[in-house]
Amino acid sequence: MSSVRQMSTRERAWVTIGLILGFYSLALIAAGWLIAFPILRWSAGNPLNPGQTGFMLCAALGLLASVFPRADKFTPPGPMLERAQQPKLFAEIDAIAARMNQAPPEEVYLVPDMNAFVAERGGTLGRGSRRVMGIGLPLLQMLTITQLRAVLGHEFGHYAGDDTRWGPWLYKAREDMIRTVESLEPGTLGWALVNWYGRLFMWITQAFSREQEYAADLWAANLFGRKAIAEGLQAVEWGARCFDLYWQTEVGPMVDQGRLPPVSEGFARFGGSTVACRVMNEPAPPREADPFDSHPMLEERLAALAGLPEGDAADDDPAALSLVAEPKALERQMLELIVPPETLEALKPLRWEDAGSEIFLPQWQQLQNTQSEALAGTTIGGLPKVVEDWGWFIHRFKNLPAELEPEEAQRIAIGVIGAAIGVQLDLRGWTVDALPGEEVTCSKDGLELKPFEAVRKLLMGETKAPEWKQRCAELGIAEIALGEGKTYGPREKKPMSGPRL
Repeated sequence: MSSVRQMSTRERAWVTIGLILGFYSLALIAAGWLIAFPILRWSAGNPLNPGQTGFMLCAALGLLASVFPRADKFTPPGPMLERAQQPKLFAEIDAIAARMNQAPPEEVYLVPDMNAFVAERGGTLGRGSRRVMGIGLPLLQMLTITQLRAVLGHEFGHYAGDDTRWGPWLYKAREDMIRTVESLEPGTLGWALVNWYGRLFMWITQAFSREQEYAADLWAANLFGRKAIAEGLQAVEWGARCFDLYWQTEVGPMVDQGRLPPVSEGFARFGGSTVACRVMNEPAPPREADPFDSHPMLEERLAALAGLPEGDAADDDPAALSLVAEPKALERQMLELIVPPETLEALKPLRWEDAGSEIFLPQWQQLQNTQSEALAGTTIGGLPKVVEDWGWFIHRFKNLPAELEPEEAQRIAIGVIGAAIGVQLDLRGWTVDALPGEEVTCSKDGLELKPFEAVRKLLMGETKAPEWKQRCAELGIAEIALGEGKTYGPREKKPMSGPRL
């Protein structure tokens, strides 16, 4: 157990106060010296020149201005939720507050993050502040009600531990340190001293912050059981990565094309999709704990919870989103925080079921047209011959980068061939589906082919030539030429970065 964790909450508070006072004392001493030095030189009959005097006085004024108390200007992180409009959600918040003998937050905001937070904002240095809470709309989709209770119990643990009371002081001191460092000449003694003190301040206070997270986890585990908070923590971390991936690969490209699909509906599909699960379950690169992290690593938090009572299992545990009224209206408000208003107003609605035909097929046709010469003479059933020398085949493509790594060459080959197959199957009455997180699928009369996945397996050697030819014969597509057919008109939308794979 670390020495920081052995310290009581009160002891950590006193150390924090000492560090804050130490910084302001250091800044005031430095400003006083900058003012006193020219005066002492003048009184000794050896005055500085006007330029030096002016520089030192300006530096002193800059230091004093950087530490002058400022009111906390709180910018709402999202739309504020009203009790009358969200009775179920507020009932949960009030129940947790009552169980922990804490006052509920005065303001609750919906935020566009996979996150929840509490704070005391407004006023000056914590005086006259008010309690606020933020709850992410994606978080409500990812968690069950029991997991949400545990996560909110964790947040109320910060209130119970007085963590938020010192938050405004810490934020203010950190901002003042940054302004102080920026006001000093880099490389000077004053700059080096304040910079060193700032790193010491961050090292100690961030260690305190990590211990506050452990304590808040314990509050939640004692109230709702270890299983609920552990699953909640895992869902938050997994969901944050998942939502970022979802926005980058699914929603963002649609917005670039001037279309707006149902974001919440798509995320619900994406979170349980095979592609998302495969990507998200890939082992993350090893990472060591950073002494400047504000939160412990997930593995450390789960290890700290080990051995605590698991808690009662809920018989019926629906999604936390069921606590929210009018989620579609809230989704629109969330989008206004992510997408510029003028762009959002111009977006046309799009059903996810129509993404394949309205968004991807025109792009695939354009890609096929561009590479028609390279594709000429190649049939779907004859692709194994291409794979035998796909390096030569791909270098027939137009607009290739000057230097092409093998992995990038494979990605381009899969994209071009898969797109050409999709176009040809569409021309023959196949339906193209590109649902969030799922492989693109072409289907007709009970038959099904995932063109990009199939080409990927062929290129990687997972599918052998006889198996490929047999499958193409069963689907009746072996003799289809890849370079034929131009049925889509020119597009005014700007192209995406690449085909949907």
